[in-house]
Formats: sequence, structure tokens, C-alpha cells
Amino acid sequence: MRNSEIALCFLCFIPYLTGPPNLSVYYTFLALVICYHLGIDKPRWQILPVYVAAFLNVAFGMESFLVGFLNFLLIVTSLLLGISLPVSKLPTPTHFSVGFFETEWDYKFRSKDKKFTKVLTRQKLQVKIVYPVDENNGCSLGRPWLTPELSAKVLEIGVNPRIPSFIFSHLSLIQMPCYVNASVSKSQQKWPVMVFSHGLKGIPEVYMTLAMDFASRGFIVVLPLHTDGSSAMSYDNFNIDDHVARNEQVTIRADNVSFALDQLSKDALLAFLLRLVFCI
Repeated sequence: MRNSEIALCFLCFIPYLTGPPNLSVYYTFLALVICYHLGIDKPRWQILPVYVAAFLNVAFGMESFLVGFLNFLLIVTSLLLGISLPVSKLPTPTHFSVGFFETEWDYKFRSKDKKFTKVLTRQKLQVKIVYPVDENNGCSLGRPWLTPELSAKVLEIGVNPRIPSFIFSHLSLIQMPCYVNASVSKSQQKWPVMVFSHGLKGIPEVYMTLAMDFASRGFIVVLPLHTDGSSAMSYDNFNIDDHVARNEQVTIRADNVSFALDQLSKDALLAFLLRLVFCI
């Protein structure tokens, strides 16, 4: 559980252990913790019972045995939910700090093979890039690991559909320890480039911890969201022979990778951030 959640549980129950507190001081501390929790850490449904406990303390006082017993049950419920469904922390980079950049490019499959006519329409190739940066780079640290949309889509495919999606909505609160839109580190002139392809029903974010570890060790890691119908965002079950479908996917993926590498030096902002001196 996050520190503000533990503090909130403590403040809601401690009066029943130590006796009635100085109300003005107690309410001040309670208000400060709630404001920090809601404004900085952000609320989540697992802590809802503690919100109710705080309301009971304010609305009905702290001398009633019944209110105290209800608060105990509510706080224990939140503790169990918060511990079993935590807002985890992604590992901190071990060597270089890590930068993060995302973009999308107009993309058209470049094969002339007629069997690929269904993918010849113009699309957007979404790409996320992580790379080594200097620590004092002037950019903000932290970015949500999963947006609510991505979280819901991944869970729709990877989890039993009978489980309500809100159960795992807290995943959107997890932060990536990276600097958004920072320039590549100036500690050396060239950096090796790695393209990391997601798996079937996957998205780049699923592999972001591994990608950031590579970036912290000196790689520029490019993670495309493939347009071959294999990602969680566009999964296609394919009604044709599986062997044929998978061979088509491999061809499309290879073209995605080739296109992404070609675009690295053509994207003006990306070229500025990465300084056009990577080695491929």
C-alpha cells in the first residue's frame, strides 16, 4: 500500500485506541492526508472503505462503539484489498537514467505481394522509445505505465471476461521511472539501437520494465505497436489457415521494424532528442 493509504487507515482507527483526540488537530491532519491522497497519489476503489470510515468519524464522532466497530471492519477490508491489489513500483533503472518518447507515423505496408491487400491501406504505426539520459536533464520524472484504455484492453484479452474490468483499474496508477521527452545522454557519441517486438495479444507496455533495463545499460530501444493484428489493441483471431496467417504476420512485422528504423532519422523531434548519432 502507498504511504498516504497507510496514514489514512491509521488516522481513521487510532482515536479508538488512544481515546478522543484534539478535534481541531485531528481534522487538520485528516484533511491534509486526504488532500494529498486524492490530489497526488490519486484515489482507487480498494481504499473506498477507508473513505467511508473517515466520513463516519467526522459525521458521527469517535465515541460510539458501533461506529468504532464498523470502522475496524472497513479499515481491515481496505488493508486486505490494498495489499492483495497493490499499486506496484516498477524497478528503478540501475545504470543510466531512462528517457521516454512516443510518437506515431503514417505507415503503409510496402510489399507488392497481392495476398497482403487487406493491409495495404494507410495506417498509423505507434512507437514508444526508451533510451539512456543524463540525470539532470530538466524534464519531469514519471509517466503512467498503462492508460485506463490500455489496461481495460489487455485485461479483456488476458483475464477471464466475467471479471469486471474495474477490479484492475489501479494498474493505471503505476508510474514508469523515466524522463519524458528528455534528450539522449551526452556521455558518449553513439548508442546501439534495439527493436523490441511485443508478443501475440501484447502491447509494448507489457515489456517496458525489460526495455527500460536495456535502456539503462546503454541501448536505444524502439517498441512498435505492430499492425499485423497481433496486438491487444487490434487482435484478429484469423479465420484462415493458422500457418498462412502467422507467416503473413511475420512479413508484416518485419516491414513494421524496417519502416520504424527508416523513420528514426526522418522524425525531426526524435532526431533532435537522439542527436542522429546512434549506430544500427
